[in-house]
Amino acid sequence: MRAALHGMAHGQYDTNDFLYDAVLFYEKDDPDKPRIEEIRTILESDSWGVNIFDPHRSEDGNKMDTFQQSFKNSRHAIVFLTKTVLRYMEEKKNAEATFRMSTFLCSLLSSHDKKIARRLIPIKLTNDRTTPFLLCDLSVLEPEQAGFRRKLFRCLSVPPGPNTPSQVQAKQKVQEAQKTVVLTDAVVQRLAVQLHVPPEVMADIQQEYGGCKARAMEVVDCWRTRYGEEATMDRLTEALRSMAGRSTAGVPQQEEPLRHSPASLEAHMGILSLNTDQSQRKATGKEDKKKATSSQRQKEPAQ
Repeated sequence: MRAALHGMAHGQYDTNDFLYDAVLFYEKDDPDKPRIEEIRTILESDSWGVNIFDPHRSEDGNKMDTFQQSFKNSRHAIVFLTKTVLRYMEEKKNAEATFRMSTFLCSLLSSHDKKIARRLIPIKLTNDRTTPFLLCDLSVLEPEQAGFRRKLFRCLSVPPGPNTPSQVQAKQKVQEAQKTVVLTDAVVQRLAVQLHVPPEVMADIQQEYGGCKARAMEVVDCWRTRYGEEATMDRLTEALRSMAGRSTAGVPQQEEPLRHSPASLEAHMGILSLNTDQSQRKATGKEDKKKATSSQRQKEPAQ
């Protein structure tokens, strides 16, 4: 066991070819397992789409081999630090008879290999402020803290590709989009959907960031950090263009002037001509009647 862990500590498992996004490390019979299940359900949901491996679901007999292989095949390792795990780490139980995840974790951290440490995502499921010395250099996530789901989403990062925009480029793109669209909560929500940022992450962003511009910036940064090579500049441009197009969909358009075809125009002019003739005839009739009345009065003898 020590020889295998020694090999891991010296970069034997340092590779960019991974079968899984993350492996889950926890004690099989941990009393806090229901809380672990809740987080796993979020990770495996359609909106998060994280490809998870759970060593405890494996039927392999040798758990140490299973944990070693799963760590090798996974880009990240999510380690659940429950009260039980922290106690085992403090007591430094070697578990000679039975395998314990805490023993495996202590062996990993004892190597002080920064490449291994960067792949670990510790989640602390206890309010105990005491942290084992081996964990002091790690950024530990806590579900009760603000922005937990946003931070977890970002921690599941993938290296950027040649077409992935930098943070500065992404910021400039959002600023350019503001010239054609007014950023509102609804618009930023649509942007998050376009970039496949989960609703739980978006909810954290709304709580942590004030102003739609700051929220839009964080949505884009979460997207480029999480999806890495798949997060291309073309994809961002498409999402922003779609966002701008939808924002103007409800603007009423000016009515075009009524246009007549030659036939309808001729008919229309005919009606106008007929109405004019009728008006002229009525006016002429009234004038003739008026003249006749005046002439008759002149012929009548005076009384």
